[in-house]
Amino acid sequence: MTAVSLQNITKTYGETRAIDNLSLEIASGEFLTLLGPSGCGKTTTLRAIAGLVVQDSGSVKIGGVDLSAVPTHKRNIGMVFQSHALFPHMTVADNVAFGLRMRGMAKDQREAEVEKALDLVRLPGYGSRFPSQLSGGQQQRVALARALVINPSVLLLDEPFGALDRKLRETMQVELRELTRRIGITAVFVTHDQEEALMLSDRIAVMNAGRIEQLGSPAAIFEAPATRFVADFMGVANLIRARVAAVNGAHVNLEAGSLRLLAPRVDGLSAGGEIDVAIRAERMALDAAGMAGENAARGRILSAVYHGNLTTYEIDAGGQRLTAREASAPGTGGTRFRAGDEVTLRWAPEAVRVLLS
Repeated sequence: MTAVSLQNITKTYGETRAIDNLSLEIASGEFLTLLGPSGCGKTTTLRAIAGLVVQDSGSVKIGGVDLSAVPTHKRNIGMVFQSHALFPHMTVADNVAFGLRMRGMAKDQREAEVEKALDLVRLPGYGSRFPSQLSGGQQQRVALARALVINPSVLLLDEPFGALDRKLRETMQVELRELTRRIGITAVFVTHDQEEALMLSDRIAVMNAGRIEQLGSPAAIFEAPATRFVADFMGVANLIRARVAAVNGAHVNLEAGSLRLLAPRVDGLSAGGEIDVAIRAERMALDAAGMAGENAARGRILSAVYHGNLTTYEIDAGGQRLTAREASAPGTGGTRFRAGDEVTLRWAPEAVRVLLS
């Protein structure tokens, strides 16, 4: 069942198209993330769902009802922002109860609903405190309780953890993921953080210039980027321009300088054409120098950067600069190879992703 439906949404600011004829269906109970760099249109899209932005054309439906002309306060949505937006002069209980009070709910019922909401976000007994007496993570939980207490049709979250330190942000991510799945609420989340999107989402919509470049599961977005933009944004270090040497059965033979690549076949390729391919650094295996061949290349280590649990190697492979990343080797200072070492790079044909655009 579809919870949110965007049909041909367009929003312009002067000469800039913040949203460009965007259509999207979000299933009931789904956690969908709008992911992309600053200025890609993800926050404007979220605000269009909320009614905080009025689109120039297209429709916004929630629960099958067209709400394009309905103001925000009548859309039955919950919203959580990066800034928390708590009233500093109100207690936690009064902050959480604000939406219920605006709806005219009786005091006794409000108090019961607030207590349940604070239990839900693991803040029982915090109702009498003020926001200034809470940590950043606790304030964000209060903001989440305030959004959920009204029993919204959809929960909208605009980079809610952006102001938190890394450890607290990771804790809140785990809590949000568990909470939204436990209560089965439909959630639309905005972030520019790739790891956050991969960890939280059922599906991810990668946005660029007001459009969705790719929509899919976290695994599909990470392992099988469809375009050069998605591959680059998702951190694929090896983006290679290659020539199609031959198309054979289920595979295609590619050449990039001295590199010989075997990739899974995709429709529309013909011998002599040029395409972009992507290979994740994590899919590159490094060995001591040996024989090269198809989906293997000899090279020389240019640099070895130790990240703790991972080490990143930059390699010159016959004039082609490639990146490999592997688990750091224990007991060796972290790196198996050093700058100047001769190595062989190997990768599986399935690791070579042909990019469509």
